[in-house]
Amino acid sequence: MSVSIYTLEIIYRGIHQRHLARNLARGIVYAARMEGNAALSYQRYGDDPERDGVPAKYFVVIAKGAGSSEDVLDAEAARVEPDFVDVSIVLDDTILKGVESWAWQGIQPVHLKLRPNGLLIVVSKKNPEELLRFIPARDSPYKLVVVQGERSIGDFWTFPDDGTVERVLGAIAKVAPDVLSLDGVKRFLQSLDKPDVRVNRAVEAYQALVRLREVKPGEGIPYKYEPPHLPGYKDMMIGGAIPGLKPNQRNPLFTGGTAKHYRPVINFDKCTKCTLCWEYCPDSVFDPTPDGYFNPALAYCKGCGICAEVCPVPDTIIMVDELEFEDGYGKFIDEYRMWKENREGYRKWFESLLPKAQIISARKR
Repeated sequence: MSVSIYTLEIIYRGIHQRHLARNLARGIVYAARMEGNAALSYQRYGDDPERDGVPAKYFVVIAKGAGSSEDVLDAEAARVEPDFVDVSIVLDDTILKGVESWAWQGIQPVHLKLRPNGLLIVVSKKNPEELLRFIPARDSPYKLVVVQGERSIGDFWTFPDDGTVERVLGAIAKVAPDVLSLDGVKRFLQSLDKPDVRVNRAVEAYQALVRLREVKPGEGIPYKYEPPHLPGYKDMMIGGAIPGLKPNQRNPLFTGGTAKHYRPVINFDKCTKCTLCWEYCPDSVFDPTPDGYFNPALAYCKGCGICAEVCPVPDTIIMVDELEFEDGYGKFIDEYRMWKENREGYRKWFESLLPKAQIISARKR
């Protein structure tokens, strides 16, 4: 009896992409089953309930070969998450800047679970070279695969049926035919509504929308992941007190800044010091400065955009896509310091971001 096990993870934005991730996981499982294999999917326990924008995960396990059955997968389904995956699928390219689950275990590299020579598949409009500027280097090689497409964002109730599921299925069939064949993908999509449209989307991705780049050890940005120490029950105190936080005080042990795909950028030259951003921010991100301005601590920002909504002066707080900035992994720029050190340079930088922010403002309205 010879059974081959393939494990895939799907990393997505909590709430915003929950239906997308679920439908993709279901599609992989059904396509694999229609090829005669055993397959199942499950969600990481630590991400349930999901939080707004927080990176979350689905896992899919496929068993192939003589003797593959549901029993083979039982051990996998009983785990919180697998130790390693063959394929990692990232549905929002800004997640490349780190995975920080709400059950905090530090800021993890997006490919932490990927086996050597595994596949990192990313939905993005950028090319592999551009995305490598946001991905930490690692000691083993892997393949970076880009599925060309817009970021697909929904909400708690709605699913934008925009073809992302079909394109990713087509991409898997293209770069990992041992895991999923194009025939299996087609068979699954033909069982849904609008079968011709869905199959065409998958075939289009299979033929033309996938870019692959071999990534060598050491390529990428420098970042060393230090897993936090999780005490066992013998290490814990019999009793203790957890100090509470004061109003507008942040928890220094939990940042959560990887939950955002947009960030606020402040035009301090136009700021009237009205305090509304500071008052309305649900994460107490804004720090008062000695001269009365409010500086965002971006490591704590979740990118909700409330500050930009309540700001009474147009284009004073704008929301800009995270991939416009190469900082991250716990180290973010200090906008107020940049402004104080070089006001003219900061003004030009802010103006260069305005056209991109206007698109986001239109989306929010």
